[in-house]
This record gives sequence, structure tokens and C-alpha cells, in this order.
Amino acid sequence: MEERKPHRGRQVVWTQRDVILALWNWEQETGKRPGFNDFKMASRRLFGYPTGDVVVRRFGTWNAAMEAAGYEPIRKSAHRPGTPEETREACLEQIRSVARDLGRQPSYHEYIRLTGNNPNVGHNFGNWGGALRALGWEPLRPGRKRKYGQ
Repeated sequence: MEERKPHRGRQVVWTQRDVILALWNWEQETGKRPGFNDFKMASRRLFGYPTGDVVVRRFGTWNAAMEAAGYEPIRKSAHRPGTPEETREACLEQIRSVARDLGRQPSYHEYIRLTGNNPNVGHNFGNWGGALRALGWEPLRPGRKRKYGQ
């Protein structure tokens, strides 16, 4: 099934070539490298751009589209400072700090509320329970509280 976009009363089929041209045009018009979220937002506001989902359907992944257009693909690790070990330890230290402040093991929601962020718990440990097990703690069932250090 071809992706179509309304265009002055007719349907436009976004080919790979058209998508690459749209990526290049984006950079020329905005002065910045195109990103998936830009296209998700821009296609709703600006005429002449495919949605980010159309780009992915044409190339399989956003990075494959970026490579086809001559851009260096973004790798997940490019957004995370430090080595994986440093990132994991920083995440664990922040959880320990919240536990010290509360005087007990925090829930995931408490942690997010108190720190205002999520330092890639899922990326580093798979999930919140994985982070707690890395600290040597046992994840609690909902509604239970455990004192820090127990």
C-alpha cells in the first residue's frame, strides 16, 4: 500500500527519492539536521513534508533514511555521556541518593517525581526492578515500603 498525502486536491506518493529530497529541503529551510520528531510535527504544520512514519516505512528505519540521504545516522549511545559503566553507576547513585533522602527504597514513581528525570533506567537495567536488583535490593510489590538498607 502506497503512502499518500493530500496535495492540492490530489494524492502524492512519497517515493524514497521524494523522502530524501524532503530531508535535504528540511535542512536548507530550517538550518538543522532533520529528526524524526521534527517530521512528526512538521508534516502536520508544514506543507510538503512526509510524516516521520512514512519515512520509516520507505526505508525501514529512520537511520536508514538518514544514511540514504547522506547523513551520519544517530546511534543511541551518542546521546549518553560516558562509558556504559559510568552511566550505569551514575544511575545507581541517583537511586541511592533518593533512597537516603526518603529513608527507604523508592518506588519508580517516587524516583521520577523527586528527581524530575529518568536517567535511562530501562536502557541500563531493562526496567526498574533490574536497577533495584543491581543495587542488591529486591523489588517490592505495589503498596509495600522497605526501609533503606534492609
